[in-house]
Amino acid sequence: MRLALCLTLLCLPALAAKPVAHTERGSLDGRVVSMDSFGVVVRFLGVSKAEAQTGLDAVAKKHPRLAPLSIGFIRTQASSLAAISLLDVKPHTVAELKALAADCAQLKGVAAGYVYLYPGPNDETLETEAVWTYENGKAPREQRLAFRDDPTYVEWLRRRATTAELEAKKWPSWPLSQLVIATGLPGRHALEVPFELGDLAVDGFPRDVGENLVRVRLYLPDATLLEIRQQAEKLKVSPSKVVHDALSAAEAEQKLGAEVPTSGRAPWDEAMPQADKVVLKPLALFFTRAIYDVLDARTEGETVTLLKLVEDAWRHAHPHQSEKK
Repeated sequence: MRLALCLTLLCLPALAAKPVAHTERGSLDGRVVSMDSFGVVVRFLGVSKAEAQTGLDAVAKKHPRLAPLSIGFIRTQASSLAAISLLDVKPHTVAELKALAADCAQLKGVAAGYVYLYPGPNDETLETEAVWTYENGKAPREQRLAFRDDPTYVEWLRRRATTAELEAKKWPSWPLSQLVIATGLPGRHALEVPFELGDLAVDGFPRDVGENLVRVRLYLPDATLLEIRQQAEKLKVSPSKVVHDALSAAEAEQKLGAEVPTSGRAPWDEAMPQADKVVLKPLALFFTRAIYDVLDARTEGETVTLLKLVEDAWRHAHPHQSEKK
């Protein structure tokens, strides 16, 4: 059987695998962020990428302890963003990130500088998310939420609320959600997963799928990948859009997870004659949080994989048509 490979979201449901007993109420400035998802986002208006890079390089020289820095540029419908990540393994604090954001906010063409903090996938000590906003000439503004202050989170800890219900509560009012909306980023996932912004700077993201998106990377047969791209090109939409539509249709028609009839499968699909001969290639796809939570719930405790759900939903929507002789 062809090996199904799938790299998916790792940290969302696990942020409180072992809930801590107390909630941090004091300043977070001294917190070491090594185990967390964190970074600095700078929002530019009316300057070129070259000008922005020059300004950020100058600021970086003022903070040698943070070196080396990774700077990735992301274009959104709201503005141009620079995502700054720390690449070294030395311990750094929230205060150092805030100082960097404050200096970035002084640059020409900068509308705001932001620091964000979210528990990392292996961090069992932080039950808080926070955003600090720096705008030139204004006092910094803190948006912060202790998870246990939200009743839905408490119910989730007690297994009285589902992960989907908790994720729905986070959007759009929690601090990271507000930052996503202000900057035009695709979704909370971009800030919740360490170094995810760097991947977005390289790969980009679609604008036609919806809001609060989750990125997954799937390894699909090259022929299936070609099908998806051709359908997207035909409809003048993104590959994520056509796959998301197939998943939505399968869910609405109660076909999600249902086996595809042999007559509708392609020769290279799983369990078909050519399955062991295919070349698997990666494809980054973006799903709305709502659809992702449906998929996540289906895979929890079952043998079915996210990849299998996606492949079958695609084939339900696009049965293979054998060439007529």
